[in-house]
Amino acid sequence: IITLTTLSKKMKAFCRTFEYIQDYIKIDGLKLWHNALHNINNNFASLPCNLLQTKDARILTDLISNKSNNYFANLLGELLAITDPKNNHYSAENYTWYNLNTGRETMNGLDTIKLIRRCLGITGLVQLNKFLSTFMHKTVQIIFQKFIFITSQQDFNNFVVENKTLKFKENYLKNLDIVKTRLNKHTFIITECLNKEIYFDIMVDRSTGNYKKVNKS
Repeated sequence: IITLTTLSKKMKAFCRTFEYIQDYIKIDGLKLWHNALHNINNNFASLPCNLLQTKDARILTDLISNKSNNYFANLLGELLAITDPKNNHYSAENYTWYNLNTGRETMNGLDTIKLIRRCLGITGLVQLNKFLSTFMHKTVQIIFQKFIFITSQQDFNNFVVENKTLKFKENYLKNLDIVKTRLNKHTFIITECLNKEIYFDIMVDRSTGNYKKVNKS
């Protein structure tokens, strides 16, 4: 969050610089700024999304760890870490995550989204959303593929012990049939959303930075 705050101040300074340029040499500096930010966001977000299309399951952990040199991947990794349900509780009333051990606030959802918007712009939020959707699809797909070969409750119990890195909630693991049903449902929903591209594209007025949502389905 501290890094994002610092970045947002720098991005605001860059934007003002482009505005000053247009006053001096009579070019549309703000439009140039929004165009550049749009292209950078698209290019950087497309790289991890393309990697997730591979069959290598290790790419999931590599992308959101310090091994990645991609900004979107690192940002998503940080967001997943501070909203991990094993260590944090989400309050729907306050749109806030709290640490289960200390009770302290770890992230305010609305404030964080606003902060990311100041850093990356609207197109950055859209690309982060696409990346997260692809990441979710890949994660559920890999887990479900593992469950295909589990036929008994004992096999399932052994699987849970051997795969401690899978972050299931405790009440999620009581019954194999329930887990398979839920995973099947989640996989179907996420796949449908990705196939139909339910997430929206953004139409940006490059001169003002204003935007509107355009559904692609």
